[in-house]
Amino acid sequence: MRSNSPIRILLGVPHAWLRETISQTLAQNGELLVAQNRHDLMAHAQTKPDVMIAEPFAFGEPGLDLLRELKARAPTVPLIVLLPFDTRDYREAAMHTGANGVIRVEDVATELAPAVSEALKRALLVNGITHQLAQIAERGAPLGEAAYRNDLARLSDHAVEQLAPTMPSFATQDYSPRADAIEPQTFLRGLALTSKTISTAAPARTMRTACNLNCGSHFCGLNVTVRDQHVVKIEPADFPDERYRRICLKGISYTQMLAHPRRVLHPLKRVGARGSAKWERVSWDQAIDEITAQMRALAQTYGDASVMFFPYSGQLGTLNSMNGVYARLASALGASAANPATFGMDSAVPSGIEDTFGSGAGYSANDFADLPNSKLILIWGGDPAQSRMNWWNFFLDAKRAGARLVTIDPRFSITASKSDAWIPIRPGTDLYLALALARLIVEQNWLNRDFVLRHTVAPLLVREDTGCFLRLADLGKSKNEAFLVWDTQVERALTANRSAAPALDGRFEIEGIACRTAFDHLRAMLQPYTPTFVAEKTGIAPEQIFDLAREFATTRPARIFTLYGVDRWRHGATFGRLIATLAALTGNLGITGGGAGVDGFVDGVLFNHNFANPDGKQFHPINPARLADQITNQQPYPLKAVWVAFGNWINQWPNHAQLIETVLPKLDLLVTVDHFITETAHWSDYVLPAAMFFEREDIIKGPTPYIQYQPAIVPPPGECRSDFDIAAMVAQKLGCGQTFARAPREYLRYILAASDATTNTLSFDELCARGVLRRNVSIESQVAHRDLKFNTPTGRVEFYVERLLPSRRCNDAPLSTRLHHRTQSLSRPLDVQRRALVARTRRGTARGSASSGRDGAAHSRRRLGAPV
Repeated sequence: MRSNSPIRILLGVPHAWLRETISQTLAQNGELLVAQNRHDLMAHAQTKPDVMIAEPFAFGEPGLDLLRELKARAPTVPLIVLLPFDTRDYREAAMHTGANGVIRVEDVATELAPAVSEALKRALLVNGITHQLAQIAERGAPLGEAAYRNDLARLSDHAVEQLAPTMPSFATQDYSPRADAIEPQTFLRGLALTSKTISTAAPARTMRTACNLNCGSHFCGLNVTVRDQHVVKIEPADFPDERYRRICLKGISYTQMLAHPRRVLHPLKRVGARGSAKWERVSWDQAIDEITAQMRALAQTYGDASVMFFPYSGQLGTLNSMNGVYARLASALGASAANPATFGMDSAVPSGIEDTFGSGAGYSANDFADLPNSKLILIWGGDPAQSRMNWWNFFLDAKRAGARLVTIDPRFSITASKSDAWIPIRPGTDLYLALALARLIVEQNWLNRDFVLRHTVAPLLVREDTGCFLRLADLGKSKNEAFLVWDTQVERALTANRSAAPALDGRFEIEGIACRTAFDHLRAMLQPYTPTFVAEKTGIAPEQIFDLAREFATTRPARIFTLYGVDRWRHGATFGRLIATLAALTGNLGITGGGAGVDGFVDGVLFNHNFANPDGKQFHPINPARLADQITNQQPYPLKAVWVAFGNWINQWPNHAQLIETVLPKLDLLVTVDHFITETAHWSDYVLPAAMFFEREDIIKGPTPYIQYQPAIVPPPGECRSDFDIAAMVAQKLGCGQTFARAPREYLRYILAASDATTNTLSFDELCARGVLRRNVSIESQVAHRDLKFNTPTGRVEFYVERLLPSRRCNDAPLSTRLHHRTQSLSRPLDVQRRALVARTRRGTARGSASSGRDGAAHSRRRLGAPV
């Protein structure tokens, strides 16, 4: 075994979905040698990998013969065989041909890593091995320094400034960093980066600012120490409420990012083929002149909307965000821009929640600070101890206050290790568990009957012929669209708002129209999902499923907290609908300590303002998830230029190969504004150097009850410029310079005064002086849906969503849909009724649309560069 190199894992798996699952499980622990056919498998085997994993019966030939040849090529290499069925015959045959271990395909996600560890006779493969982690980190760390250093314990005893330089400088390709660039030093990684040119005797000053990176919207307050115009130390800053005084290694590491020798310091123009990494340093005037000339030409040919600005969520300030300077520029030009209301990614679970709770509710949940009011918290599909570390203290506060933390996760995560109970669920089977919980709550009558009757669609009558809710207008006596229920006191149908005793279940005939309640549909749909049936799917014992349902239903208040684990699955939206329904069935909505949702924010992290709409103008919104398709298909109008900022489009979005091979060739212009040559910058025509958040002015809305000021602490290095200045230069060249006529500070002052009631009475000058102010928010405002008004067509929680019917007549289309999953354990699809709880949504132009629906001609009435 090579002790100084990563583990080499040969993966002989023809099925793409299984390769993806294994890659997610093992990719961080070594080098994967992927073989999709017999020839490649045998060729890789001769290189003597450290371990081999093969799915022999999927190559379309005798599996045992393939195994024998594989072992003959590499007789000393451990071999793990993946079997389609775990039968005695399969197992004995595989072991007889030399397999060191066998695993059923459907158990790969949970059993493969331990099996590899055993085969290698090494412990803790999944968590990594010290030397291999150091080697991997050395290749990927920004300065080539290993994330793990054996001598860090010794180095930590020394002052940062005393550490001697030991690392080579970065060798540039076609451009050079500024002459006075800080040379890399050996330093306690992530704590500071200093230079021989910075005198430790120079006077130091400390200023307060805030981090605005998108890492759960904590927006840590930072105290920044500066010497000789260089940031040398970053520490946590105080808040009026000390619970928010936090910091993470990402924020601390900005000492190194600011002075990084690979930072882009000058405008760059591509001189070779796209992706060739051949650049020419150009002046700002040349870059902006050439970029705007191309934009103007494209607008004249294809319409103003053919130019798209794509600011994303890498920064969440006010001027520097999805609805900041580039959105304002796009509106002024009549161009297209990413729609901040449709994130595109990380939105499957929220979209299901929105279907159930109503428009705008997808990302709304009780605040993190409300967690200590809960008695039970189900952490389902997330690992907040790692991915929300700056909010984790609120979970611990809840635990200290007596709440039980129950984590549902295939892995024994850090969060699971800190919880009162861990429920290991088979990957991809979350829907089964949620359906079983709902069934038990209904079957055992554990539901909150009053809440269900008054605030959900449960009592609304559903027509048997169409599947639609019964309305007063359906009876032909009125045009009133009010929804009807069956009132048990007067024994007739009444509008829902007039009924004092609506029936929860039952079948009724209203003037010849056969109906049943929505709750009836729900109960019928849930019938197959018994604990015994679901136990086979999830790997959770029936008794444990029963106990979990009882605990959640009988403990109040209880909360379901999720992040984006299930969002990565095709059925993510349905999971959102299910957890929202579970909260509604138990009455855990609109109360302190309750709720179900993603993260812990009642309102958005962006200010509510019209800065992005100068003089009422509005850019053409595009859902980023549909951007690639629109560029490729040029429908409903062509997109020929994309300007990327605050994000890494090509690296962060699915199907990298399609973007490179199919989408980019359709673009005439790609511009990236960033700090480094990211993957998107690598493929761009121009790369413009941006200031970091220590080098320009902004304000931040958050953490939740606060706003914070970001001063310009140090000047931008080289020719880096703020995004405000870059947008202003483009606007000036295209004839709408007045859009950015005022100084950034004046726009910030205006936005603060023009926003909602939580901030519009605050003093901008006081904010600048103090660095942080509390918004006008009450404790009650930390609770989502506290008014129990839901922005749905019925005004109620909708576990039955009428608009998702496959047709206006339920018999015209099948009532089931198939949710295909990425694991073999769910190769038999989960059949569910489309018209009730688990209907799969088809996004249309009503919400999350890719465009306004206008054709190209409608977008070309004003050309880029014309007066505004």
